[in-house]
Formats: sequence, C-alpha cells, structure tokens
Amino acid sequence: MWFNFHDKFFFLFLLPPIIFQSGFSLSPKPFFANCGAIVTFAILGTFIASLVIGVLVYLGGLAFPMCKLPFVECLMFGALISATDHVTVLSIFQLFCVSTYLILWHVYLWFMSGYCLAWLIGCK
Repeated sequence: MWFNFHDKFFFLFLLPPIIFQSGFSLSPKPFFANCGAIVTFAILGTFIASLVIGVLVYLGGLAFPMCKLPFVECLMFGALISATDHVTVLSIFQLFCVSTYLILWHVYLWFMSGYCLAWLIGCK
C-alpha cells in the first residue's frame, strides 16, 4: 500500500482548510444577529438531549433486565449519542419534502440503534 492514512495527517492538513473555508464563507451579519439563540440551542439543547437519552436508556435497562447499565454510563452514552447531527438529517428530509412517516421511522431507528449500541457496549 503506497499511502497510509494517519489521524495526524487529517488533523494537521485536511481539517484546518475545511474549517477555514466554512468560517470564511459564513455571512457574519446573520450569524452575529442570532449568536445568542445559536449558543443557547447548542448548549441547552445538547444538555437536555443528553439527559433525556441517558434516562431513556437507563429506564430501558430497567424494563428489560437482561442488560442493566449503571446510571452514570447511561448518561455518558446519552452525551455521546446526542452530539450526533440527527437534526441535519431531519432538515434534509424536510427540504426534500419527505413523508412524515419516513421521518418518524428515522427517529425511531435512531433511538433504537442508540439503545442497541448501548446494550452491545455495556452488557458484560
């Protein structure tokens, strides 16, 4: 193999131009006009989503005792999975006028995949 992809190469040479281009092409006026709302939704929304997902995974473990995870591990999993960008998927669905049933199916599969991943990782 003539090329090995290393994480240092990605973080030093590929990621900075992507971030720079995203920031450079961003229109500053609408961004700073909505900066408070953006920060509020980013921090508060991620925190609430982390708690809700962590509690739901914990309650799922209580309902199905084959895999009972500790509450702290459920909260850590909630923090991990809530940082994924499922909002982008839903907005793309809305942009292309996708059926509401497919959107609900996506949300259901997203939640179930998170629970199954917690079950696979957490069960001993």
